This record gives sequence, C-alpha cells and structure tokens, in this order.
Amino acid sequence: MSALVLALFWLLALLALVRGVPALIVLFFCAVPFGSLAAVPPALTGGLTFTPLPIVAALLSLRILLAPGQAANLLSGVLHARPQALLFTFLLVCIVSTLLMPRLFAGQILVVPVRAIEGPMAPLAPSTQNISQLAYLAISVMTTLTASVGLRSARVRAVVPRAILAGCLVTVGTGLLDYASNFVPLDAILDAFRTATYALLVDAEVLGARRVVGLMPEASAFGSTCVVLLALLYFARRAFPASDPMRLLSLPACGGLAVFAIMSSSSAAYVGLGVFLASVGLEWIWRVMRFDPDTMNAIRVEALIGLLALAAIAALFLLQPALIDRIAFILDDLLVSKTTSSSFEERNMWTRTAWEAFVSSWGLGIGVGSSRASNFWVALASNTGLLGVVLYGGFVLACYVRRRPKRDGQAAALLTAGRWALLPGFAIGILIGTSPDFGSLTGMTMGVMLAAGRSRYETSPAVIESDRSDHSTEQSEISIA
Repeated sequence: MSALVLALFWLLALLALVRGVPALIVLFFCAVPFGSLAAVPPALTGGLTFTPLPIVAALLSLRILLAPGQAANLLSGVLHARPQALLFTFLLVCIVSTLLMPRLFAGQILVVPVRAIEGPMAPLAPSTQNISQLAYLAISVMTTLTASVGLRSARVRAVVPRAILAGCLVTVGTGLLDYASNFVPLDAILDAFRTATYALLVDAEVLGARRVVGLMPEASAFGSTCVVLLALLYFARRAFPASDPMRLLSLPACGGLAVFAIMSSSSAAYVGLGVFLASVGLEWIWRVMRFDPDTMNAIRVEALIGLLALAAIAALFLLQPALIDRIAFILDDLLVSKTTSSSFEERNMWTRTAWEAFVSSWGLGIGVGSSRASNFWVALASNTGLLGVVLYGGFVLACYVRRRPKRDGQAAALLTAGRWALLPGFAIGILIGTSPDFGSLTGMTMGVMLAAGRSRYETSPAVIESDRSDHSTEQSEISIA
C-alpha cells in the first residue's frame, strides 16, 4: 500500500511538472496536510524524511527558473536593494553559520539536539540534522524567491485562490478520514500515509476523546495547519473572480477547517484561532474605515452570516447547557493547566537552552539544525545569530509594506490576504516553532505578497513595462490547471 501511495504521488508530481507552474501550485497546496508521508523512501536518504510539500516546492522552484527570463529576474532581485536581497543574504548567513559554527563551538555549548540520542541535552557537535534542516530552510527560501518572480503574471496568480481552496478541501478530507477511523477499520489506509521516520503521535487522547491528527505527525501539527489554511482561505476568498462558482465552497471549507482545528485539541491551534478571530475583527474595522460602498455591502453580508452563526451556537448551548461546563473544562485543561504540565516544562527547557546557546555564541549562532526550541524567534536567533534575525525580520517587514496595485483587484486582494493570514501562523510559531525554517507554506504566502504588490521604487512606467515583458515570456508555458 505504501508503495502505491508513493507511486501515485510521484505520478502526480511529474504530471504537474509537465503541465506547468499553475498545476504545480495546485499540487503544492494539496501536499500541505501530508506531513507524515515520506515522499522519498528513508532507506535512500539515510533515514531522513522528506515530506511531499518540500518536494513539490522544489519542483515548483525548478519549473519557474526554467521559464525564459525568470532566472535573470530572480538574479536581478537578489543583487539589488529589494526584499529578495534580504532573504537571499539570510540564506547565505544560514549556510555559513551551519558550516562553521557547529565546528567552531563544538563541545563548548550544551544544546537540545533536534534528534536526541543519548539524553535530552548534549554538547554541540556537527550532525546530519544540520544538513537536513538547512535543506528544508533552503527550499523554503527558494520557494519564496521563485514565487516572487514566477507569480508576477496575472494568469499564473489567477490559479492561487483555487489552489488554496483545493488544499483546504484536501486537509478537511484527511481530517474526516482520521476521524472516521474511530468507527471504521481504516488503519491499513492511514498507515500507508504514515511512513515518516520521526515520532508519530497519532493515538493521543484528551478527556477520553481521541485527538484528530489527520495525516500529520501529531495533533498540534494538524491543528496548526488547519488554522493557517483557514486564515489563508478566509482572507484570500475575495481574490476569487465574481463569476467563479468555486468561491461558494470557501466559507464551508473554512467552517470545516475550524471544526478540525478544535477537534485537534491543540493549545497552539486554539491560540491561533483566537488570533485569527482577532484578525477578522481588526480587518473588518479597517475595511469600515475605508468607506467604500462595495466594501460596506460585503461587510453587511459577512456580519449577517456571523450573527446567524452566533445564534446557532447560542441555540445549541440553550438546548445542551452541559456543553458550557465541558468546554470550560477543556479550555482550562488545554490552556490554563497546560502551564503545569511536563510537556510545557520540557518545551520551556528547549527554549531556555536555545537562548543560552545564542548568548554563549556571542550572538553569532550555532548553525541551523544544531538545537531545537519551542519558539520560532528563539530558534532563529540561536541557529542563525543576531544577523539572521535582523535579515529575516527585515524581509518580513518589507513584505508587509508592499503597496497595493491600483489596477489589479485580484493582486490587491492577495496582498491584503497575505498580510492578515500570516498573523495566526506567526503566533503559533512563537508557541511551538522548533527550528528557524519558516516553512514552504509561509514562504509561498510571502512570495505571493511580493509578486502581487509593488515597492515604492517600482512605480515608473519603464519598470511597469519591463514587468509586462517579463510576464509575456511566461505565457507560452502556462496551462491553467
């Protein structure tokens, strides 16, 4: 069964590679929820696990760079004072620190290894995890950089909303499959997708109920994935053309993702949901302040849907008052009492040790994959040093200050969606981020933001015309999936 799953994945990957960039973008989002599947047999990689998402991301980057003129566009971006230059420099810093620092500080600094062999802590030393984690990070960086040039074409960007929706529907489907395994014998099917070599926590329970994990390694990973995709689809749904019937599936898909995020019983996912709801409220306020008649009409419809949802929840509580006590008990167990659990103390120890490694290295970092943490920014600082934090933080800021295009409504919608959709993921990363790899999905989102928006220096007619000519070189190789 596992061999059949692998054969099917590679068949889809090769077909998408032949069809072009839009097909690969669809496959990219559909590959997101398969975090427990080893896309390459671990026996061929020395025990390392490469999941479908980074494999598809690498193929997408390759396909974009093979298009006429795109390699030159990317080179121009990383050699000039543009956001791409910040991210490319960040990658160079990661490579140098990973090659040098584990050897320079070997045996002098205690770390929590990414894969502990002889206990929770060990002296710093070079390991295969340096290579594997750097490879993942490099793929995430290249996904961002290539998407920033490969998605400048309006025809290519047009597939992004549908691709996000497809990925969300597949994620909901994996959740349904895992949940159905409680009642139907589906272990043989699920095991075919759970071939990763790292620990898989797929049978954990909370208050006697099994946590839904989908086809991810653990419930927190599945719940976090649901929240990130929920935010991305909710805010990107306005990028659908008004005539596209697929947009009608956006809100039901959002509802399904929210349900499975809750059923994952992940405290990080619950915090992410809270940040998502706060982002929705802030975005409503932002849109109201613009006083645009079309925007106000859309807000009225959304407010009506929200009120109906609240009325349905209130009716449910009136019919089942015991639900209030059960929900309060669950929230207390997952959010309040969590701070006294052994897992919380262990994750705090990871973060504390990673921060001490950053200080002990005089802010230079100890190399990507040398130590784990439970906070993305602490992992970033300890692995890449202060310079890596500044470069990556500057790049994220540069993505947020991109200007909305005035004559491309879909591009403007995608840029705005990226700004809001990244916030829940950032919050989750502060809670459970173990490495400096920001992930291919976040990389794709920031790449879309760069492709859809413009910097303050890209306003001259010459630059705009140059972009148009770049787009025309892509048209011959595009077939909308």
